[in-house]
Order: sequence, then C-alpha cells, then structure tokens
Amino acid sequence: MKKKQFPLSLLLLLTAACTSENAELLPQPSDAPDVLRIASVGMDDGKNTRGIMDNTGIQTNGCQIGVYAVNSDNTEYIPLHGGSNASVYQYNNSCWNVTSMDGSKLLRLPTNGNSCKIYAYYPSGLVPVYQAAGGSYLSGINVVAQDDFSSTTQKDYLYPSVAATTNINSSSGVSFTLKHALAKLTFKVYKLAVMTEEIKLTKLQIIANANTLQVGSGKTMLLSSGNLQGLVGTDLITLAASDGGMALPAQTNTINLGNPKSTVFPFCLVAPAPNVDYLSFQLTVVSNKQEQTYLTQQIKMTSHWAAGNHFVFTLVLNGMNAIISGMKQYQWEGYTETDIPIS
Repeated sequence: MKKKQFPLSLLLLLTAACTSENAELLPQPSDAPDVLRIASVGMDDGKNTRGIMDNTGIQTNGCQIGVYAVNSDNTEYIPLHGGSNASVYQYNNSCWNVTSMDGSKLLRLPTNGNSCKIYAYYPSGLVPVYQAAGGSYLSGINVVAQDDFSSTTQKDYLYPSVAATTNINSSSGVSFTLKHALAKLTFKVYKLAVMTEEIKLTKLQIIANANTLQVGSGKTMLLSSGNLQGLVGTDLITLAASDGGMALPAQTNTINLGNPKSTVFPFCLVAPAPNVDYLSFQLTVVSNKQEQTYLTQQIKMTSHWAAGNHFVFTLVLNGMNAIISGMKQYQWEGYTETDIPIS
C-alpha cells in the first residue's frame, strides 16, 4: 500500500482561527458556546507520528483525533442537555472541526459553568471507557507480533501529556500535546564491503528471553498515562519484507556515520518492554536465489525500550555469520530525519 505524506506544518501545529472558506470543507459546530473547540494539537517535543504523517487508519482526508471528557473531579461526565462526552475532530486548512453535525456526537460542556477534563487520543477509532479515580481507558488496542519492514500493520497510539481543563466560559479552544505510547526500533543492516554480490534481507526476527516482549489484541490503554494493559508475553516478533526484500548496503566508514539517504532500513513499533534482559536477532537473506538464515549473538540490554524512545540496532553480515555491532537510544524524531542522541 502506498503511503501518503503530508507536511508537518499542516498537520501538527494548528491555529484557532478558521475562515468562512475553510468552513465549507467540513461540518462546523453550531455557534453554541458549550460545544468543545480545539485550538491546537502538537506532539511532545516536536516529535512526529507515523500514523498522522502517512494517513494510516484515517477514514477521511486529514488527521482525525478522538476526545473524551470527564468531570474535573474525575467523576463520569454525562451531558444533561444532549450531546456526548466523546467526539471526533478532523484537521483541515488550519482548523480542527467536528466530523459530524449529529447533535448526539457533539462534545458539549456543562452549561452551569463546571469544568471538564478533556483527553485527546489517536487513532480516533479507539473507544473511551469511563473508570473511577482517573482510571478511564481506551479499548481496541492491538500490538502485533508480525509486521513488514515499514510497520504498516501496527498503529501508532497517542495519548495526552496532560488533560486539558476547560469550561463553557473559556474564550479560547483547548490545546493538546500528545505523546507516543509505543517505542520505535530501527535496524541498520549492512554487509561487509568485500561482499560484492547482491544480498537481500527478507525477514528479521527479534528474539527475547523468557517471553518478555509484549503483544496482544483487543487490549486497553490508560488515557492519563498511556500505559498499555492486558498485553501478553512472547519471545518472538517477526518482520517480513513485502516487496522482495531490502538490498543490503555495504558497510563503510561513511555509511556508519549515519543513515544513507538511498536506504530505508527496517523499523517497527513495539510495546514498551521493561523486562527484556537478553536479545538476539535472526536474519533471513537471499543471494543468488539461495536463502540462508543467520542468528546473531545474544546481547544484554543495558537500557530497556520505553514509550516514546527510539532504539537503533546496527547489524552486520560478514558472510559467515551476523553480528550486532551497536545499539543506541535516540529521541523519536521524524522517520526521515537525522537521529538525535539522548544525552
């Protein structure tokens, strides 16, 4: 499936004002002051999200987010004058607007002036469920054990760094800063420069001890913290090429300084794995129509991947075996940008 790319400035940093021309593009909320208005949505520390950038999982043109309201004391908010405590908003031409004019789907604030806490989340198709004492969560979380080299199947789950508190008397819309609930792993796989034949990587398997990798379907995510709940342990995550494989670039001193522009290395989105102790990788490659597998050495993880972090593993195929030659932890930046180390 071909991915669509959208400029970051159009999708992540948004203004509150909307022209009448823009208003014709999407349904608009009524002028009633109790309808929630969104001023801006951004990513924590300016980090990008793959899901928003390539339109994955979005049913209509533009980015969509879900919003959910509870009372300011964390009790369940039930609108008494119609409307809903959850809604979906879509970004288009510098505005966030509701996706439906159905009054039952509009998030309306209390008309008595009481405040609500508003949570934003992505993808918008997740279902918010109220739970007392700040334990409200999203259902429908899926973390896969099998994907391709571009993590096409795995959705990028986002939650708010803090809930936005607002009421009907607020003169401006609410703003949200979203954070990643998953971690990103990238695999820079090379062959030795003396290996002149074409070698294609067709499969990469992540192998952990004691079922410490986390996967599962139909699970939940806490709105307040982004913690994923109900996942189960596994010792294997498999990435398989969807287009015949990735031709391995030759390892040189220049290439080792960064990601060569002509190479898109395999990456995946995974659940945080705080208990991973030892890790290895199995590579399946094809050369001269012959398939071979190589198992790397096992390494001890000195830092465990956490939500919002980006881990880059460097793997080298030398003809006899494959070795892990490096592992670094980075900030999660754009997928085509230079990696920025965490210091």
